[in-house]
Amino acid sequence: MKKNITICFLVGLLFVPQAVWGWGLIGHRVIGELAQKKMSPAAKKNVDAVLKHASVAMVANWGDFVRSDDKYKGQEVWHYKDIAANMSREDFNKEAVTENNGELIFRVQELIAKLKKDPNNEENLKMLIHLIGDMHMPLHMGRPDDKGGNSVRLTWQGRNISIHALWDEALIEFQKLSYTEYADHLFRTRVVKVNPFQPDSVLNWAWGTYQTAQKVYDSAPEAENQYKYNYKYIGLVEDRLAQAGAHLASVLNYIYGNK
Repeated sequence: MKKNITICFLVGLLFVPQAVWGWGLIGHRVIGELAQKKMSPAAKKNVDAVLKHASVAMVANWGDFVRSDDKYKGQEVWHYKDIAANMSREDFNKEAVTENNGELIFRVQELIAKLKKDPNNEENLKMLIHLIGDMHMPLHMGRPDDKGGNSVRLTWQGRNISIHALWDEALIEFQKLSYTEYADHLFRTRVVKVNPFQPDSVLNWAWGTYQTAQKVYDSAPEAENQYKYNYKYIGLVEDRLAQAGAHLASVLNYIYGNK
């Protein structure tokens, strides 16, 4: 019976709308693995205790998996924040923390504050790990009028997909690497310093994602030539993954480094 339930669940995942996923399984695990490599020894020890010895990488997709549980109904809006194009930094800062068109930035800030007060809350920790990953996927801060790029269609490897799906999973899967292989590669080749967490860190990171989103939108006409597109844009994907890993490590050091 358990085997049948598991098979049904996995099959069901194939039909989940593309907007659900941010980075897909491999991308989130790459970010988690990078964060674990970059965290302070104290943070590693304390996070390990809260997660009951599960790795940061292996809990990084928890936020998507729990959507099948009615207990978490309504939390789908936590995973994205769609924002109109061409905003000034001042207007962006105001809009980013509102709860319309997605609650991603608001929820990241909220979970950091909650965990600082109660660092032993395992569910909040797992959700924060996931949402920080989502926050660095450019089209989880896409435009409201096209649902974060889900309405922007293109051809990739002979398939008609959205640009959102291309950046969520398809480009990463195109590299044919496991999450540990990819994390090790990025750890060696993308030197991103883990800076101390500051009150404005989340908004600064979100602004970087917002700016990257426009580059992704502009790239859509080039996707038909998959090899050229991969050559030109995989570096941008890897920059986002590497930055997400370093930023996640910064947050976990802040919460758990002196616990």
